[in-house]
Amino acid sequence: MSFEELEALTPTGRRPLASYPARASLALARNGVRPRLSISIGAELLTRIGADHHSRFDVMVGRGESHGLIRLRKSQKGIVRPNAAPKGDSLVFNLGWVDVCPARREDAQGCEAEAVDVCTIEIVLPAWSDETRPGRVAPPASNPARGPVPALPAPQTRALPAPITVPEEVESALDKVPTSVPYRSIGGLRFSPAEAAIVEVLHRREIATRDALMAATADDIDNDERNGNIIGVHLTKMRGRLFAIGVVLETVTGVGWKISRQHKRTLDELLKEGAGG
Repeated sequence: MSFEELEALTPTGRRPLASYPARASLALARNGVRPRLSISIGAELLTRIGADHHSRFDVMVGRGESHGLIRLRKSQKGIVRPNAAPKGDSLVFNLGWVDVCPARREDAQGCEAEAVDVCTIEIVLPAWSDETRPGRVAPPASNPARGPVPALPAPQTRALPAPITVPEEVESALDKVPTSVPYRSIGGLRFSPAEAAIVEVLHRREIATRDALMAATADDIDNDERNGNIIGVHLTKMRGRLFAIGVVLETVTGVGWKISRQHKRTLDELLKEGAGG
């Protein structure tokens, strides 16, 4: 995972918006072009790393495969210190302009945050952070002078070829295709083979242990990458994407991870929609 540490905050000259526990918002000052990122975190999570409103933090921004992740690391010489939220027991981190944010205002949205070690909290930003992912191809925009982008012509139909007889040995191989294939596309989101296998185990089991997830992804992760941390990396990247489609991934401390029955029903409905009802 790759992170770049910010050397200083870029000020916006505006007071922060009200935030709520475990939420992220973008505040755009009047006549401004760069929004300020505010992240609100519950005091309980900060207590887990021995921090409070007097603590200072370094800010690390995820790059490459870690795009969309922010880490706050407790440090005596940190560049940011949280403020108490107007309501509740959460603390608000006003991070100024961060280049992973789109240049517009966004109301507070729920996001995932967890302690990844004894002094660091990792936040998965909402889905809008995907808009600034390097290499992302933006959808074509309408030109008011020319009207909306015309739709592509419908593909021409042609007669289907005669059915092909599948040899017995090929049918035997097809029987061994992993059942995680339906999990490759859920709610309009695409998942890698390893991610699909992880979602399937979480869906089918009451609690998924690290060993169970390692076994499920044995064919999809290179031997050079196979270690205890690779599952945590995948889960961290998947939390925000699952949250965006209404599925919350929960951590069972000292045991593993799970998806509640309520969110499994949501997953059932999304899989049924993906299969065409």
